[in-house]
Amino acid sequence: MVWGVVVPLMTYPWASGFNPQSGLLGSLPYMYLHVFGTEFSYAVVVALGLWAAGLGLTANALVEDVQWERLLRAAERLSDLEK
Repeated sequence: MVWGVVVPLMTYPWASGFNPQSGLLGSLPYMYLHVFGTEFSYAVVVALGLWAAGLGLTANALVEDVQWERLLRAAERLSDLEK
C-alpha cells in the first residue's frame, strides 16, 4: 500500500498519467494505474472493498449486540417490577 503512494510520487513528472491541470493529488490515481497496471489496481480496490464490508459487518454486529443487551436488561427490569 505504501508503494502505491511512494512510487507515483517518485515518478510524478514523468508518469504518463500525470495531468498538470488536475495537480498532483488529482493525478495520483492515474499514475498509480500507470505504475502498477490495471489488474493489480483492481485487486487492491476489491481487497479494500472487502475490508470495508468486513468493517461494516463487524460494526453492525456490535450494534445489534448492544441492542440485544439493552432489550434483555429492559426485560429483566420489567420482570423485577412485576414481582
